[in-house]
Parts: sequence; structure tokens; C-alpha cells
Amino acid sequence: MKRAKVVMATSHVDAHRERLAPEAIRSLVDQVRAAYVPLWVEHDPRIPPRGRVVDAYVEERDDGEWAAIGIVEEFEAGERPAFDDARRMKIRNVEHDLGIHFDRSYRDRQSQALIADIAQLLHVEVHPEGKKALEPVSVLTFVAKAAFGKIAEAFWSNVSDDTYAAIKRKLGLLFGRRRAKTDDYVFRYTCIVVVGGRQVEVDFLATAPSEERIERIFKQHLAAGDRILQNYLPSHPEVARVVFDAGGPKLKFSYAVRADVVPIFEMPLDDGSERPGA
Repeated sequence: MKRAKVVMATSHVDAHRERLAPEAIRSLVDQVRAAYVPLWVEHDPRIPPRGRVVDAYVEERDDGEWAAIGIVEEFEAGERPAFDDARRMKIRNVEHDLGIHFDRSYRDRQSQALIADIAQLLHVEVHPEGKKALEPVSVLTFVAKAAFGKIAEAFWSNVSDDTYAAIKRKLGLLFGRRRAKTDDYVFRYTCIVVVGGRQVEVDFLATAPSEERIERIFKQHLAAGDRILQNYLPSHPEVARVVFDAGGPKLKFSYAVRADVVPIFEMPLDDGSERPGA
């Protein structure tokens, strides 16, 4: 692994005309020291982490501002470090059974109105996400928590056919607006499950989703993921995240991430699912 120092954040005004207070800088450092932080590529959930932040400290700059300096380890091609269970990467905190998270690309008035309509249909809260990246991919995320083996049930238990039809139409309109602006946008269904006392994040991703793709995610892929994970996760306690490509007719495994942030690119699959490139 390559080891280096990087500036994670500063108290300067950034490109979004926002700035972090010194207290937020110190909080970021505390978070790094408590849990491994993955290095993502432009906040794109389709790409495995390229490394991890293993330590951090606060530094005063020459101009009187403050910075969080991270000590990062970048993985090299083909490298598989021994599992390090000294710390675990932090899993997304889910306070409610279901919620909707959106990034800056959905902050226009019409998109906000559609998201509010979907939230009202589902009786859930919405949460903006701030992404500090040069060209972050546009992502709309449904975040849920579910009992292990009941990811599909967690969504469908409180959604009638009529409500689902309305949700699907609203999502179609919302993604139609994205399609007119960019080719690169993702729908992400994230579920947090507890397996053997540990939390695992499971992602179902669809790039440029049509209504047909949305239909498959909710009516086929969530249930298929349940079956696959019941065979896989109990025997792999080191796994903290599993990512599926849910954009095609069949659910495909993309990658998994160990609790120490090291990516895993192979997974024994059955139940009609496909390996990457199949």
C-alpha cells in the first residue's frame, strides 16, 4: 500500500461557497480516529474504494485557517492486505425504516417538488447530502433498514400497489429530468441489515434507470439479493458492504468491502445471478 498525507478539509470558503467551522474540522478528525474512512472516487457508489484514511490530525495554516490532515493508505492493483479488525469502517446511520437522500443535482424547484411527492406517498423524511467533489455523479438514494433476509419485505410491507404505481411514475419524471441534463446518474437503494451482531450495508445500483429498471429493482432484485446474502454473509463476518448492479434483467455482484475497507471482487453466487461481465 502507498501511504501519504492529504488535506481532507479546511476552514476556507470552498467552491460551493461553504466553509467548515474549526469545531467541524476537529469532529472530522475524531471520526477518522474512531473508524476507517473509505477513499471513494468522486463519491461514485459504483466504484470500489481506492484506499482508506487511517489517521488524522488538525493543523493550523499559515493564513490562520485550520485543516484536517489525513494519513491515507492507497491500495495497489492485485493487493489483498491481511484483514485488520482493530477498527471497522463506519456504516451509514439509519434512524427510520425508510428515507430519501438526494444530492446537489436534485436541488432545483421541480426536482424538489417530485421528491416531496414521493416522500409523502411513502410517509418518509428527505435528507440532503453535501458532496465535496469536482464532478460528483448524480445520485438519488432510498435508505432503509431491514431484518436480515427481509430486504424486499421491508419495502413492500407498507406500500400498496396503487402507491407503488404513483411512486414509479414520480421517479420516472424525476429521472427524466436528470436524463435531459446528464448521461451519468444513479438510483441507489441502500439497506442496512444486522448479521451476526454486525451491521452490513447492501446497495442496489442502477445507472440511468428507466421505469422498467425501477420495476425490476423493487419486484425482482431486492428479493434476489435477499437469497444471495443469506448464503453469503453469515460465513463472511469480515464483510461490511455488498454492492449489486441492479440495472439489468439479472442482478449482478459488483464488489464487496471488508470492514477494514479493503475491496473484494469475487463472490460465490447462485440463484440465477451473474458475475460481473457475464
